[in-house]
Amino acid sequence: MSNLNRKRLQKIKAWQQQLVDDQILPNTQIILWRNGEWSYDESTGVRNSNGDPVGKDTIFRLYSMTKPIVSVALMQLYEKSKFLLSDPVFLYLGDAWKKSNMRVYVSGDAKNYKTVPCAKNINIKHLLTHTSGLSYGFDAKGVMNKVDEIYYAEGTISLRSRKFKEEQETNLASFCDRLAKAPLMFQPGQHYNYGFNTDVCGRLVEVLSGMSLDQYLQENIFKPLNMIDTGFWVDDDKVNRFVG
Repeated sequence: MSNLNRKRLQKIKAWQQQLVDDQILPNTQIILWRNGEWSYDESTGVRNSNGDPVGKDTIFRLYSMTKPIVSVALMQLYEKSKFLLSDPVFLYLGDAWKKSNMRVYVSGDAKNYKTVPCAKNINIKHLLTHTSGLSYGFDAKGVMNKVDEIYYAEGTISLRSRKFKEEQETNLASFCDRLAKAPLMFQPGQHYNYGFNTDVCGRLVEVLSGMSLDQYLQENIFKPLNMIDTGFWVDDDKVNRFVG
């Protein structure tokens, strides 16, 4: 162990256990790495309905931490001079992404809404910084975000599963084609909004590399970093280690 105070570290374990005891969290896992050494690695709680404890080999969902991984993949291709950050997306994803074929939402709801022409092309930097005008479908009923409502009404994404519609899981190209036809929330570069930008980055990785996104990530990020349990699906022989 590095020169951290062991008694102070144990206070972390007590806090982790309290989070579980108070039913704030079903489980916890905290790892501290300092000066090339494991300084702390403790877990509390269970990983499934069988009561199996969380341990060092437990597999968790990454959720939106997929985004920095996909962005790293795209930037690897940037380092290989495959594109410029200022490149318009339509160069790689087709004419549907040209400003002349895109619209920007102005007013109304999914049944009757108004748009204006898109004033500039979405470029790759817009995607990486979430300033493209794409939305994320959080607001299916359009209470605050009418573009989200339009996404559902026009079939850009599915009510059954907000993001991970079966077709989208297996075909980023089809999803990105649908996304290009939906209105933008604002003119590209005008504002920031957390949206489907990284999904489009993933499609760019596929086009620029000639590989499927999951294959590219496995060969260029997960394998080199020995991330042996990371992927879009959990293998059958690892399901027992997965947090249910």
